Amino acid sequence: MRDDPCIDFVIPWVDDADQDWLAEKAAYTEEDRSNDSRAFRFRDWGFLRYWFRAVEANAPWVRTVHFVTSGHIPDWLDTSSPKLHIVNHRDYIPEECLPTFSSRPIELNFHRIEGLAEQFVFFNDDMFVGATSTPETFFRKGFPVDLAALNVFCYSQTDPTQLCVVRDVGVVNKHFDMKSSIKAHRGKWISPRAGRYLPRTLALLSCPRFPGFVIHHCAQPFLKSAYEQVWDAEPELLHSTCLNRFRDISDVNCWLMKEWQLASGSFTPAAARDYRCFFINTVEDAENAAKAIRERKTPHLCINDSPKLSDELFLEASSIVRRAFESVYGAPSSFEKRG
Repeated sequence: MRDDPCIDFVIPWVDDADQDWLAEKAAYTEEDRSNDSRAFRFRDWGFLRYWFRAVEANAPWVRTVHFVTSGHIPDWLDTSSPKLHIVNHRDYIPEECLPTFSSRPIELNFHRIEGLAEQFVFFNDDMFVGATSTPETFFRKGFPVDLAALNVFCYSQTDPTQLCVVRDVGVVNKHFDMKSSIKAHRGKWISPRAGRYLPRTLALLSCPRFPGFVIHHCAQPFLKSAYEQVWDAEPELLHSTCLNRFRDISDVNCWLMKEWQLASGSFTPAAARDYRCFFINTVEDAENAAKAIRERKTPHLCINDSPKLSDELFLEASSIVRRAFESVYGAPSSFEKRG
């Protein structure tokens, strides 16, 4: 594949304080069978400004940032910014799937966003470009830079939505033979760049099918064409997922597209050391995350909320991380209104 300088970022966002959104969600809450309405999923750490500032500081080469919402927009965001494209759910998600309170239809339909580049990177609002990057951080020779490593998922009945990762792998195994895929792209799969994950992959090569894939909760590069391939292969499955207003045990998610890219060899090996995800369970976790922010050594950085973090500790932890962001990204970006 050819090198393409056009790389977009896509970031969906939910305003948990938006009263219209809360009222609409409440009207459908009785349909929620998965406990997806847990407050911590939408607890706002107030770091969105720093996401944009980090993009401008560490990835100034990005072509367009597609900011995806159900209609709410931060009052400080400059919607006239030349690199910003505001995308409403209505603009690209099929009408029969709206309104939605699940991340699945929002993420599974990204390829329908008008003007989206073939090469794009998906971020949640807790995933940051944590160090100076280049386009080659995310794509090389037209392929996503991604970590290829086998894994075994340990399912828990306390969170039935975990079944989506099993469902994803099942779809991949329907369309790809693991041994043939890895043999055809052995240099990508058996790579020293996988670091600590390589022994796990080697141990699982004897499996008859893909047992699972290592998933990092960090920014994920995608090819729009991979999305289109998966939709062409499994339109009924994906559409049925998109019809679920809340997360459901029957869902697949966008990791299916990531795994499709890996199984088809449409990737370039990433270095495991480039990924760091901090699940903030304690104040100490917040302090470690703050240190990583200040060091600016990790291109893929995630600051993830946790249900184990009490509301009281949340305030202390968020303050620690915010001070770190402010020390590095204190200046407003061009994505922010002036004055």
